Amino acid sequence: MGFVAVCTLFISFFSIIKNFKNNILLLLSLELFFIGIALLFLNSSFYLDDINGLLTTLFILCISATESAIGLTFLINLKKNF
Repeated sequence: MGFVAVCTLFISFFSIIKNFKNNILLLLSLELFFIGIALLFLNSSFYLDDINGLLTTLFILCISATESAIGLTFLINLKKNF
């Protein structure tokens, strides 16, 4: 699972750099970045047999979901006004 998390982080990081002008793809890449970080915390939690990694993963996923919802709402309102 660690290899998948690291690959997810690299793909999202390069996607953020490549699609810096497109706001929707930037938000989706940021969401993928948060998922990669959550997978790394989950992997370390299982490896260390600790519940703190699981709680941190839940916190990261909640924050990333609200960030993407607020960002997409701002983008939709911006597109409607122009």
